[in-house]
Amino acid sequence: MKYIEKLLSNDKYKNDLDTLCALEANRVFCKHDKTHFKNVSLIARVLNQENSLRISEDVIDLCAYLHDMGRLAEYSGVENHHKASYNYALDIMNEIEVPKDMQNQVLSGISHGVKRFDVTERYDNRHKLLTLNEIISFADHFSRNCYDCKESEGCKWSAKEKIDRNYYGLED
Repeated sequence: MKYIEKLLSNDKYKNDLDTLCALEANRVFCKHDKTHFKNVSLIARVLNQENSLRISEDVIDLCAYLHDMGRLAEYSGVENHHKASYNYALDIMNEIEVPKDMQNQVLSGISHGVKRFDVTERYDNRHKLLTLNEIISFADHFSRNCYDCKESEGCKWSAKEKIDRNYYGLED
């Protein structure tokens, strides 16, 4: 069984994802839900293939589906969601018995933190992304639908950081 299947069928993960979605139900900006995670995975897979990185799809999927789960802790005021996502990923991967070498890859991939970039420059340089961390960071950024957001004017992202079109044909 692929580890992403084990994750998505894990009761703790499913309950935590439901809780996160409930907490963000009234959020007007980008939500951190299964659609976001799926889009991050799809973009990262494209970059992995285009850049001939040979990163396992299971590792990419685990990164994509775990990278924002720390928002649960952030909503309760405990800590920054990037650090909390790292800790959450470590705990849940132990629970679903992901091998240590794969855990290390996933943890590296989700440690990209907050780095927003100029969209045009970043997209033009996408073929220079060589690490899992870089492709997850890119995919997290380009999974956003700023171009179709009714709240774009109130977003904290600058005009240069906002995604100005659907680059990867992602569905809503």
